[in-house]
Amino acid sequence: MFPIVKHELEDILFNRRYMAGFIVQVLLLIALLPIFSSQLAESNPSLLTPDIKEFIPVGVLQVSDKSDILMQELLEEKKLDITIYKENPMDKLLNGEIAAIVVIPRDYDEDAIKEIPVWLIVSSSNPKRESVSDVLINLFDRASKKISEKRKEKLGVDSQEPIIIKRELLTPVVIEKDGNRFSSFFIGYLIPIALFFPLFMSGGLIVDSVVGEKEKKTIEALLTLPIKREKIIQGKLLGVFSWITFQCFFWLLILRIFGIPFENFWGILLLLSLINLSILSTAFVIATYSSSVKEANISLMLFYVLAFISIIISLSLEFFNPRGFYDFIPFNIISSLSAGDPIRIMPVVFTIITLIGYSIAMMRVNSELFKRDDVIFGPAPSIPQLAGSCIDYILRRFETRPYIGKSIVSIISGIIALPISLIIQISLGISILYFLGYSSSTLVVMIAIFALLEEILKPMALFYARIERKRDLAIYGGIAGISFFTAESLLILISSSFSMPLWMLYRIFTLRMSSTLLIHIISSSMVGYGIYKGKKEFVIYLLLATYIHVAYNLVVLGVRL
Repeated sequence: MFPIVKHELEDILFNRRYMAGFIVQVLLLIALLPIFSSQLAESNPSLLTPDIKEFIPVGVLQVSDKSDILMQELLEEKKLDITIYKENPMDKLLNGEIAAIVVIPRDYDEDAIKEIPVWLIVSSSNPKRESVSDVLINLFDRASKKISEKRKEKLGVDSQEPIIIKRELLTPVVIEKDGNRFSSFFIGYLIPIALFFPLFMSGGLIVDSVVGEKEKKTIEALLTLPIKREKIIQGKLLGVFSWITFQCFFWLLILRIFGIPFENFWGILLLLSLINLSILSTAFVIATYSSSVKEANISLMLFYVLAFISIIISLSLEFFNPRGFYDFIPFNIISSLSAGDPIRIMPVVFTIITLIGYSIAMMRVNSELFKRDDVIFGPAPSIPQLAGSCIDYILRRFETRPYIGKSIVSIISGIIALPISLIIQISLGISILYFLGYSSSTLVVMIAIFALLEEILKPMALFYARIERKRDLAIYGGIAGISFFTAESLLILISSSFSMPLWMLYRIFTLRMSSTLLIHIISSSMVGYGIYKGKKEFVIYLLLATYIHVAYNLVVLGVRL
């Protein structure tokens, strides 16, 4: 395998177009550093606030009892998730549970003819201070106008805008080191994005390494070498991975040379390398399966764009909604490491294990695809045909005990359905909230769409026609439902462990075992039975299963139609 790795690295280093692009990228990075350091810090730009409802958690310390108009505006602002405290919630702000504190002091009086002080306390260690400030400043302006109009009506005189905002920052808006000033926004947000750029450049390398050799017919000579096929594709992947890892090291080195005060150099590089391996192994699967350079370029472009958008969304959500759930997202961990924020060990270990396991799985898929002559020389089988081959392989391994093979297929189907449904649900959910806003009717629509999606995906492997004794599909549909429930419960327990005590997690799990599990078994069994009955009956059983799922979710959430 080492000769293959060496061959790939030589191709990269002697590829003039790629190296020219690499040099341009380095120059661009160097040119951007001054802009995103002192200049960005001095200009103090603000972030646009996304129009997503109940998005920014804010604590209100209401000391005055003469703040009806302001409190009404705060509670009606759907961009804010308002919590009213009787005691100073400074510890919750420091822990990241809330993004800001609005203090309505004792001398606040909307009926008095004087300026009214309102304190806004935010943590400026990351850009969420700008988002919450944008929303609250507009809100205070609206409240101020209403108070002014109230005074005019009551007294019959004009008055100036009564509310004056006093902002107190817990930490400096910039980071100073060796006399230089750097934007905390750049450290915590743009460094993780900039480190993703080398991956974008890897698309052309992957296409040349795999699909290019197919089209130029040089793959045939490569296959005649006394090297196993899986070692060839693994060598190609590791060659590109080695170069991309070196680029990331070089990027970090440039940042350090220019004095950008980020922390945890080696921790960032380690985690970034694991992320790169998982993304590259997936990209190699796409390239290996592609039959032409054009097809591979389009597929890889879509894959990288989706990956980049996911990074933007995950980083942005953490800044707008500071919760510990995002500790499990790899690039959010890199953001915390870059800014020197405290991180918890459990999410980091879980993320590392997940990335390694996923990369190994994708490398295995690569090896299996590269062994197939129809994939290498064409015509390539369709994705359903490949899925059918996988199912056939599992069933053949348990020919003497077919019920075990079918159960394994059902379990895998339920597990795979969870990440697919989550990705689609998050994308659809953000879009629906953006266009329709937050309301009970919008919530019902989302629940119905999500339930239908889950019911289709959970038993998706059962659509494969060659599973014998189709009457058993209802049973295996129920097994897929149990598998989905188990994976979903583990995800909920892991993501909730940062904010809930153990007894509450146990209570949630027991409640789900006594109700949610039964719903998943019944609904998935109905869909499995619908697959057995045929296309016309399948739609009826699918809709009935979705109705049961939706009704249960509405009852749990307390939503009334």
